[in-house]
Amino acid sequence: MENEFVGKNIISIDDNNSAQQIYVKMLESMGLHIDVAHDGEQGLQMLKENYYDIVLLDIMMPKLNGIALVQKLSEEGVKYGKIIILSNLNNMELAELMKREHKIDEYLIKAEHRPEEVGEIVTRHLR
Repeated sequence: MENEFVGKNIISIDDNNSAQQIYVKMLESMGLHIDVAHDGEQGLQMLKENYYDIVLLDIMMPKLNGIALVQKLSEEGVKYGKIIILSNLNNMELAELMKREHKIDEYLIKAEHRPEEVGEIVTRHLR
């Protein structure tokens, strides 16, 4: 079976290593390649150096939080595909603000979505 996602780039930016690895392993099992960053500063640098079709982004992180990272991407004209927030922060007002003002495509609460559901959402956005 041919992998329809060959050449697609995904980055996961999350300071929670164990949660991040669950999503990375699940997406890799679907034939996807995922780069990882463990804080916002590292993620910003990687986004400046590479184009990513999907950015899986946590909100609460050290050095540079997810909101500030998205603002910097916009200010600095960094090109990327779609951003999917994957956070423990259950704040629907923030979610709507991020979607409206910062080109966020999805705002997912980790506790409300099984890894397989996240995988389905990622692949839907890659198509």
